[in-house]
Order: sequence, then C-alpha cells, then structure tokens
Amino acid sequence: MTTSFECPSCGAALEPPTTPAVSVTCQYCGTVVPVPDDLRVHPAAPSSGQPEGITINIGSPQDSAGRSQVTFNVPPEEIAQLERVEAAMQAPRRARRGFLGCGGCGCLSSLVFVAACGAFMIMIFGFSIKESVLYQCAVQKAQNNAQVVKLIGTPIKADTFAWITDYKSSGSRESGHFTTGLSGPKGSGTLDVTGTHDSSTNATQLNATFAAGGQTVRVNSGAATCR
Repeated sequence: MTTSFECPSCGAALEPPTTPAVSVTCQYCGTVVPVPDDLRVHPAAPSSGQPEGITINIGSPQDSAGRSQVTFNVPPEEIAQLERVEAAMQAPRRARRGFLGCGGCGCLSSLVFVAACGAFMIMIFGFSIKESVLYQCAVQKAQNNAQVVKLIGTPIKADTFAWITDYKSSGSRESGHFTTGLSGPKGSGTLDVTGTHDSSTNATQLNATFAAGGQTVRVNSGAATCR
C-alpha cells in the first residue's frame, strides 16, 4: 500500500497530510502539490439525519460493550424551548430572592420587626386593659344581664384577651373601644364596648352590646355604676 507520493518538480517523496487538506507544499522545492485522492483524509460522514443536539447515553461504561445503549437526541429548537420554559419558571424565584436575599434582607427584617412590635403592643394593651374600670365594669354588667344569661348560661367567663381598636389615657381620664369574648355553659359570644371613665369623679359612661347566636343584647347605654 502506497503511503507517500512524489513531488512532480523535484521528485522528493512527500508524506500525506493527517488533516483533510487537498494539497501540500514540497519542503524541498516549495511546489504546491495536490494530494492524491486515495491518500487524502476525508471528513467524517454526516450522521443519518438525526438533528444536532444533546445526546444522553443511559448505562455505565462497563455495560457499553456488547450491550444496547439507550440514546436520546434532543433537537436544538426543543432545547431552546426548554430553556425558555425554565427561564419563565425561574423568574418568580429570582424575584423572591431579590426581596428575601441580600437586597431584601433589610426590608424583610424591618417588616418583621414592625410586625413583632405591633403584635407586642397589641398583646400588652390586650392584657392591660383588663385592669381598667371600663373593662371590669362592662364585663360585670354583661354577667348580671338577664338576656345575656339566657343566651349563654351562667357562670359567665371572659376570654383571656381583649382586642383594642382605640384607647386613650390622659391624667384621670381614659377612653376607648374594645371587644372581648364571653362564654357560658350554653354558648359564647362577643362583648363590644365603647366608653369613658374619669377617676377624679368616678364617672363611667358605657355603650356595651353582646352578640351571640345571631342575637344582639344591649348591655348598657350611658352612665354605668359598677362596684
């Protein structure tokens, strides 16, 4: 088998190229000599119509000899479509990371701090108002109200917590609005109270209603005397 060819100008023996070159330059006389077709390196034949893309072979290397392989060929257009879908799915996550990540830590911390302070203040006032004359007088009036007793029975107990929507205290005067739950053997309901109290004159004004089972009872309206 011939592994070299001659330069037509000087007769020197030339080695065929190892690349798909169609000609070589003689190193002795500088003549450009075409490479014979039978000594030329030809490019690899194109694949059998399979689109260029990602190929995944399932199976460990030691299994490849003598065993069939499972191959998936993903066309480039499908790869691009998958990338677009992935980008669309990642966009909300990036937005959340922008808010919750390094750029949003300060904002999140501030929001948590404000929420915690607000909850703390609500709890403080929700418990402390139970010591006020307004709360104690309103609960006492409800416990002694015949219609309230008829609705939920007796003894009547107030919830541990009271929800305050407005409360002011200045000197001897306090005023506010709050709600609290009352429960008895027959059921439970909500006591809604708006009122004022002046400790210097011991004067109390209460507008209190109790709602349970779709019924509303007027517990007190106007001046209230409580022990």
